[in-house]
Amino acid sequence: MHSILVLDDDPQMLTSLSDVLQSSGYTVACASSSKEAVEKIGASPDKYDLVVADVRMDGMDGLDAVKRMVELNPRLKSIIVTGYASDDAPGRAMDVESSDYLRKPFTADQLLQSVSRALQPEAPGFMQKARAAAQKVGVALTGLDSLRDRVFQWYYLGIRSGHFTAGTARTIWEWLEATEWERLNAEKELTLLARVPELKEGYEKVGFLCKNPAQAQRAKEDGMSRVEFQPFFKNIQNAVISCEQLKSAVYLRSLPPSELHENAELHGLNQKIWNELTL
Repeated sequence: MHSILVLDDDPQMLTSLSDVLQSSGYTVACASSSKEAVEKIGASPDKYDLVVADVRMDGMDGLDAVKRMVELNPRLKSIIVTGYASDDAPGRAMDVESSDYLRKPFTADQLLQSVSRALQPEAPGFMQKARAAAQKVGVALTGLDSLRDRVFQWYYLGIRSGHFTAGTARTIWEWLEATEWERLNAEKELTLLARVPELKEGYEKVGFLCKNPAQAQRAKEDGMSRVEFQPFFKNIQNAVISCEQLKSAVYLRSLPPSELHENAELHGLNQKIWNELTL
């Protein structure tokens, strides 16, 4: 069973989070200060799989603590919890590549769903096959996959944390979608390895905009309309879809309707990402 470290200086919140996680079968340790949390990780770096950390702490804040803990255990995943964090908190959460960002108040179910996604970020079956095929031709060695994963995680966090408005998210999505189309076309044309530098540049552009959303400008005026984008935005904002599922969004839009309807997995995921609005 996975082991989770919970960091919060509010005794009531610390107990509440711990009780919810323990009741679901997780092994839980608690820390009431950032110093204590870092010391626990330092003493047993591989003991913990995930840290759930509040941002606002006396002394070293939760994000600085997570940064130090990840340095001690690069495989440690994190979920950031906050009620009144500073404006730079979402960007700092991106820096430490947090899996999720929960804004208070949230329910026990929302916490457990976030933890499950962080600990078992399973990609859809057809995406796993695509990744395996890419690795066979050596694309994984170029760093393109890891860069793409990081950019999608930043985009997901930007929406989940409230760092992006819907308008900004739509603008950044246009840049990300354009790069994804280029990658899909390169895969079809069997030119993916040759186009890695170009694709890296595209993902790096998106990463820059995620960290600097005020500089995002529309890529094209005939892009996705607000009406089309709003359900998609809400489904990320409300965690109806996971970051792993988000990575298949452009691929799904590239498929003809007949192919979507013939494959139950594709059809269900397409409905979930693009057509269902859960408020």
